[in-house]
Amino acid sequence: MVTSNSNIKSIYDNTHNLAFEKLLKPSDIEKRLLLSALFETSHPNNPANRQYIVPLKKLPKNIIQCVRAMEQAIENRTVINLQGIPLNTVNEVALYHILVGIYLNHSKPTKWPSSEIDLIAKSVSELLCSLWSPHNDITVSWDFSTWINKQKMPDSISTRPDLVFCSGLCEVGNGEIKPVGTSKSCVDLARARVLETCKRQLHVRLKNALLPIEAVTFGLLVYGLCYETFVVSFSDGYYPYERVSVGLLPTSFNSYKNAEKTLMDLIQLKESMSMSLSTEITSEEFILVKKDLLIPTVSYSSIVKYNN
Repeated sequence: MVTSNSNIKSIYDNTHNLAFEKLLKPSDIEKRLLLSALFETSHPNNPANRQYIVPLKKLPKNIIQCVRAMEQAIENRTVINLQGIPLNTVNEVALYHILVGIYLNHSKPTKWPSSEIDLIAKSVSELLCSLWSPHNDITVSWDFSTWINKQKMPDSISTRPDLVFCSGLCEVGNGEIKPVGTSKSCVDLARARVLETCKRQLHVRLKNALLPIEAVTFGLLVYGLCYETFVVSFSDGYYPYERVSVGLLPTSFNSYKNAEKTLMDLIQLKESMSMSLSTEITSEEFILVKKDLLIPTVSYSSIVKYNN
């Protein structure tokens, strides 16, 4: 690793020494990320990542009206009344569609715990397919073999993400979904996969970047009704990542009142992705990062090899 941050360099080197001494286990998820130079940072400690994040915004007043109408209809067990609420943009139509879906599918308690496919079909896709629809510059693809996993690379993994966020030119992020009742260890592993896939997608973006704003990828983790969003970038020889938002999905009878916050977080994620797309055409060669400064991603199989 080539970095001016001596603390980061020390942690990275010490973790690799542990691996070569066969003192790491596949369950050491945090150290697994450190082996790949993925370091979690908070907002005050890493203002660089914030350049890639659109500030959190309040929902439009007409959408707030829809949120309150949905909440009132579920509380009073009445038919939702959205009459007279104007919709002025495609984004507002998407949010309207999501809120109607929450009312239709989650206004009564469910009798059985959701399976993963049930969670995707009735909750996650309900939120994401409307916001990342073909009307937008970035769309979501499900159970998709990401481009990076089709390449024969030494650090390639075979596990494909549950979803991939794509523009017409590149992948900008990925996501993993875990059903209600998933163990903490499995959730931690899914989180690591999201971040590792983000890093691999970032390498592709760095290779084709025209502007510095493109040097970022995004992650989404859903486990049960909980969600987390991430941003991964490259800075000073390592890969800082930040957990941008955490919350509860509004797609259940017990959590529908979280709709406003969840929609704000998802809009922030969507607009941040859109901001990372290049809008300029240039014939000049642009090299953001030298290839020899990039660090391979250590997969599960690599840790197993260290310990055999």
